[in-house]
Amino acid sequence: MRILLLSFNIPTEASRAGKIAQFLLQKGHDVRVLSSPDGENADTRSSKLDKSRVLLTSSLSELAELSGQTILGRITRLYGAKRKTDRARGWHKAAVLAANELFETWKPDVIYATCPPHSTAVIAAQISRTSGIPFVVDFRERWADGVYSDQVDRRNQKDLQRERDILNRASAIITVSPVWAESYSNKYGSEKVGLAMDGFDPEQYPLKSPAQSDDDRKTLRLLYTLPKDGPEPDLSALFKGINILGEGAKDIRLTLVGANPETTLTLAQEERLERQIDIVLPEARESAIKRQYASDAFILAINNHHGDAGSIPEELFDYVGTRRPVIAMGYSKGVTAEIVRKRDLGVFSNEPKVIANRLAKLLAKKRAVGVVPFLPEKVRENASMTAQFSSIEPMLFAASDKIPFGVAAE
Repeated sequence: MRILLLSFNIPTEASRAGKIAQFLLQKGHDVRVLSSPDGENADTRSSKLDKSRVLLTSSLSELAELSGQTILGRITRLYGAKRKTDRARGWHKAAVLAANELFETWKPDVIYATCPPHSTAVIAAQISRTSGIPFVVDFRERWADGVYSDQVDRRNQKDLQRERDILNRASAIITVSPVWAESYSNKYGSEKVGLAMDGFDPEQYPLKSPAQSDDDRKTLRLLYTLPKDGPEPDLSALFKGINILGEGAKDIRLTLVGANPETTLTLAQEERLERQIDIVLPEARESAIKRQYASDAFILAINNHHGDAGSIPEELFDYVGTRRPVIAMGYSKGVTAEIVRKRDLGVFSNEPKVIANRLAKLLAKKRAVGVVPFLPEKVRENASMTAQFSSIEPMLFAASDKIPFGVAAE
């Protein structure tokens, strides 16, 4: 099957779009990717995909020059002077033009739109309407139903209507969360909705650690990845839990990975723990994986809000692949809490005393044997990328009216 994957950001090994592209290629499909040079990964070298499969559209600056407008003027008109609703809206025209040009020599059987940004779904719908090619929408984050939207009510209503219009026309809707899948099923029919949570790649996450053992038996090293977008989860329970350890608190070090650690640093300062924090900017995939294996435990957090019942941090399944213990906090009745508990990954709690107790046990284990043991291999069962993405291929065959490989036509 020929598949055009729309992704505003050039897909990488760590991104959902990159994992989906890799999965479909491994299944024998002809996948082409349409991306923007204005995205986060504005260099095809950051992707492991064959460069011949990645088509970049014109940039915003190039479009502005063609239209005789200044870049600032065009962006202001597209986005509004202060609004940050969808930084990729300006990609729409360029993506449609590039797709039309591509279809002159290569035409897909189905279009796969990966969101966010959610303008990708709008683009897929327009390309589908003019070409007659069915489209599928994949949600890593919610669209108009998001509980943290900073838009005015009138704008929310407009987006809700647009979402309904687009998804009613989509051949399939795929999402990462069972809570969100249930919501979409209630609106658009269960036969149209698929669940494909983010799995880990066993080739990147082997059972044997690629990182050297830590010779420091006294220090417990924690790792926390900051969210790229949206409100930053509250880690105050973690810092209060560390302080409950008393003298043992000085043996805890927390590495923050991300570009905007200010909120978390402020919380650490309130507990006088800022000197025990290291800050690392996002790094190459290989280095990031080694850092994960070299850590003693992971900190995982979502916001403690019922609207986050379906939220699953992007790094959760990579942590499953690494098999390091997890200390998680946030909304305790959501999907993330259920995964942590069912897979026995560690503890999910917002109580500083519970967190302190787990930290004390991990620290005692490292002091005794020199290392925090890896979790049992069973935590990885059915958590791989191949297992989690198993629902995608049948839905694409159904959307395109194609016959699956190896199945004889009647």
